[in-house]
Amino acid sequence: MDLIKVFKYRYIHSSDIHSSVENKDDLAYYEGLMGKINAMAITIHPHTMKSWGWVADHFGDLASFENMDRFKPFGGSVEDMQQIKSEYPMTRWTFDINHVYTNDSSLSRMSDFYELLGDPGHYHVSGFRDEALPHTTLCTTGQDKIIDAVATEHPIIIESLGSSDIHLFRQEYDYIVARLKG
Repeated sequence: MDLIKVFKYRYIHSSDIHSSVENKDDLAYYEGLMGKINAMAITIHPHTMKSWGWVADHFGDLASFENMDRFKPFGGSVEDMQQIKSEYPMTRWTFDINHVYTNDSSLSRMSDFYELLGDPGHYHVSGFRDEALPHTTLCTTGQDKIIDAVATEHPIIIESLGSSDIHLFRQEYDYIVARLKG
């Protein structure tokens, strides 16, 4: 756990909370993990829950709901995200630009997310190939518009998945950093 603490921004991606009611085991697990790494946020997939209240009430402003891709039944539209934000204004939101891209490859509604939800707590970026590999490397897809859509100075989580090839990970990191600086 000490190695994780060298990172300036630490968060937990808890996409496996699948409950409509408070689950004490989940809460204890995530609270413990958040304490161990001094997490700044816990990202939650809103489509996995019928009620977000217990999560929002428990984690408060550390709770961050992530916008979803087109393959999920809820959370893909700015209206879905606005529903959560209006019910639980203390929560943050995680802006996954790949997920916006899967819903609309022109990214024409990007400004709506900022206008209606404000600045995100942090970004997720990755390339998109298909439903089987929804988070692939941007250095192989060349989907620069996903990187170009990062509009604020908030932490960026690179969610690109590929092989465990460290050279590919380095190539992806360098590719993204070069475009952010360009």
